[in-house]
Amino acid sequence: HEVGMGVGSGFKELADTEAAKAGGGMIVVFPQGGSIDAQKTGIWASCGSDCLTAKGQAAKSAKGGQMADWDDIGFLEQLIANMVKSSPHKGKIDAERIYMTGFSNGCMMAHRFAMERSKMVAALGCHGGELNMVGTNVKTEMDSEKATHNIQP
Repeated sequence: HEVGMGVGSGFKELADTEAAKAGGGMIVVFPQGGSIDAQKTGIWASCGSDCLTAKGQAAKSAKGGQMADWDDIGFLEQLIANMVKSSPHKGKIDAERIYMTGFSNGCMMAHRFAMERSKMVAALGCHGGELNMVGTNVKTEMDSEKATHNIQP
């Protein structure tokens, strides 16, 4: 979901998942990002593994300390594992057909998760967000990012 919608259910209201689920065999999950303010505004730590690096801390400092830096990569990884292995969904979810989407900050998180856990995500489709903290479109630098996270090709 985007920052300010507060909860995953806010994205659920915007998403037309009922039409997609009507085809059968699809389970949709709307996780919620954490909160860094008193209004409990939902936000994803879309900086991923960079959150606690010098690069991530510099970005947090530049934003006046207002940047999520908890482990949402681990949270989403565990959520997927729980959905695949636990009832009532046990045996109903193909671990090789996990798809992610999002809008705004949720899109940034989906991009980051797909980059850092590329072996867990079959495809990504989202709107209104970018892969943050990569900061380049130079091929050699992108190749380095891909190698870091074992992204093929």
